[in-house]
Amino acid sequence: MQRSTDTNRIHLIRIPHDFELKGTKTIIRKEGYKLIIEPVKKRA
Repeated sequence: MQRSTDTNRIHLIRIPHDFELKGTKTIIRKEGYKLIIEPVKKRA
């Protein structure tokens, strides 16, 4: 379980190195109470 920090309405969450995503951009979305973080797929 990770602890989040609330700084001026911005939430910072440290993601363990084991969960590193490829690429430099991500999509963040909510599904109910879950926060889903996915890498942006490169266009072919």
